[in-house]
Amino acid sequence: MRPDQHRYLAEPPDGSAVPRVVPPFIASLLIGFFDPHNATFVRSDDAIYPPDIARHVAHGTRALVTCGTADTNVPCRTTPPLLTALAAARTTGPGLRILASLEHFLHPAGAPANDQMIAPAAQRALHDFVRPWQHLTTS
Repeated sequence: MRPDQHRYLAEPPDGSAVPRVVPPFIASLLIGFFDPHNATFVRSDDAIYPPDIARHVAHGTRALVTCGTADTNVPCRTTPPLLTALAAARTTGPGLRILASLEHFLHPAGAPANDQMIAPAAQRALHDFVRPWQHLTTS
């Protein structure tokens, strides 16, 4: 985004009384999305291919991969390369857990995006993952 573009989002470039292109709060939101720091994060985040990282996980590392059948961000059909890489690294653990009707944030499909509670199926998968260490937390 050019330095002068954020100004145009909130007010006309010539300073006239023409109505704003977008309300100021929307302009601030857009500026946040397209600022250089966020763009760098998005590019770097997208540059990571999880199977490439998984191939280097230490042998014997306990791994859990969850797949929500309602996840449109990372659909279940995309997990085989990750699972193959984890198997090649000889990881252990519960491995893949397919979570029926859960979306990307481990909520039931259709739940509010800011819902803070993860679904019971996701909780069970996490409990299975930590089970080997459970004895360390009981007195």
